[in-house]
Formats: sequence, C-alpha cells, structure tokens
Amino acid sequence: MGNLRRRGFTLIELLVVIVVIGVSASIIVLRLFPDERNLLRKEADRLILLFQFAQNEAARRGEPIGVSFDRDRYAFWLQQNLGEWQRYEEEPLLKAGKLADGARFASMLIGQAGNPGAAAKLVFAPNGGCLPFAATLALNGSFLRLRGDVLCRFSAEAAS
Repeated sequence: MGNLRRRGFTLIELLVVIVVIGVSASIIVLRLFPDERNLLRKEADRLILLFQFAQNEAARRGEPIGVSFDRDRYAFWLQQNLGEWQRYEEEPLLKAGKLADGARFASMLIGQAGNPGAAAKLVFAPNGGCLPFAATLALNGSFLRLRGDVLCRFSAEAAS
C-alpha cells in the first residue's frame, strides 16, 4: 500500500480553486458593469469641477461665461460686450462635451424658471455669482441632483 499513487484533487484544493474563480468573476463583472450610482457620482463630480473652472475663468476674464444643457450634452459660452453669446473654444476644458454613455439631464431648474427640454443656460458672472440652479442627472433607474447657489457653491446628492 505504500506504493499507491494519489490521483485527483482533495476537497480543499477544489474549494480553493472555486473561491479564486468566484472572486475573479466578481471583479470582472464589476469592471465591465459599473454601478450606475457610482457612474453618476463621478459624472456629477466632473461637472462640478467644470463649473468651478468656468466660474474662475469668468472672474479672470472679467466676462460672463455660460453653460447650456441639452439632454446629454453641454456647451460653454462667452458673453461678448454687446450681450451676444458665442461658443467658448479658447480653453480646452470648456469645450462642448457629452455626458457619460447613457447619462442625461432629466431636469434643469435655473433661477426661478424651469427649462424642461429647452436649452437652458447657467451664467457665471465675473463678480463670482451665479443664479441658483438644480439639475437632475439620470442613468437608467438612478438619479442624482446637482445644486448650485448664488455664491456658486456646488453639491451633488441622491435624488428621490
């Protein structure tokens, strides 16, 4: 009996392999299908940084800069001396952009007037102020609310 060779795997070895396969599969699934709430949070954080940059740029230039919204896109604008708006293309960060795949602006409220479906414009004044606004970002069944006040303090929170 001392010469018997062992064939096959022990139960412990099989369990370790199954656990390794399970952990690897869950990591792959999380990478391929990110959580919608996390994706919206990252998109909101990115927009907040763009808004803060636009506010700083308006103060630096001494001219109002606006941002318009349309379903899943946004564009930055510069107000010229005669009050005419022109696309702002000087700064690469403030070029027209698109939200992450599948994300959209579900609602937009700027000042006291809601602008559902219309291309609303949020204006950053050179003196550091802006109109209060609330925008709802949506991705499938997840929603996130972006808010800004008259001092251009921005925040993102879960929307109900």
